[in-house]
Amino acid sequence: MKNGFQASNFKRVEISDSGKLIPRLTASCVNSCEFPFGNLYVWGYPCGTSWQEYNGHLYFYLPCMDELYFMDTAENPPPPEELIEVAKAMQSMGREGSFFQVRQEYIDQHKAVLEQYFVIEQLPEETAEYIYSVQALVELKGEKLRKKRNLIKQFERDYPNARLEDVKPGKVLEDCLALAAEWRAGQEDPDTEELIMESEALAHLRDGFDEMQFAGVAVYDDDRLLAFAIYCRINAEMFTESFEKSRFNCKGAAQFVNHAMAKRLAGQCLYINREQDLGSAGLRQAKLSYDPIQLLRNYALTPR
Repeated sequence: MKNGFQASNFKRVEISDSGKLIPRLTASCVNSCEFPFGNLYVWGYPCGTSWQEYNGHLYFYLPCMDELYFMDTAENPPPPEELIEVAKAMQSMGREGSFFQVRQEYIDQHKAVLEQYFVIEQLPEETAEYIYSVQALVELKGEKLRKKRNLIKQFERDYPNARLEDVKPGKVLEDCLALAAEWRAGQEDPDTEELIMESEALAHLRDGFDEMQFAGVAVYDDDRLLAFAIYCRINAEMFTESFEKSRFNCKGAAQFVNHAMAKRLAGQCLYINREQDLGSAGLRQAKLSYDPIQLLRNYALTPR
């Protein structure tokens, strides 16, 4: 019988894993958008995401990027010696053995041991995750957010019959997927790797929307979908907005649905993670315009 960490024991994240993984993932200290079960599952199709448990700790592997994650909880974080063991096992299989999305607090606590085996580097700026106060997104106070308030008011004037619907399996979810496909088709280059991967991830929302504990809000004008936001819980204090799209030439729809999402989440969490800009100058400007309280930059551990 083999002892120690076995790289061959990784298995794909499946819907049937939700009951076991969701309670443990939501107990995490990590605020990264990479860790909600729903994101791990739907992005697991383009990324091949797999997982295993070792010594009571959860490990995830993304073959498409050769990246490892580990589940970091206040009660039971894996010791740094175990990370070294896991990295060596991955290297023995021809993998890099690097960990990503490692919290600064974990690095600070274990730096002396970690740096003996790993190079410790902060992840690049384009992978920073935008964190917002839910209450601030509900209230939209101050001069910096005045334009958001004005765009919402304009939207309400232009679309007096606009109504909100919960995103659920069936017609509303299918409308969201159709709008996402239309949005992609309207991009300058709809066949970039990022857009292809996002389309595949979106399609797998059909596999078990409720089981993955996704929720969302959709904005309709009569029977025409104008915008939607789909989100899921990261941990006790934070949700992540996994997908958001709005119809072209529908001024204020993006701001309206973002505001609706914040109002839905008020009382359920303190913060919203609106994920990365991935180096897009336009997306960076849009995310910064909402005045984030933090740009979360975690760390990578790369074997020396």
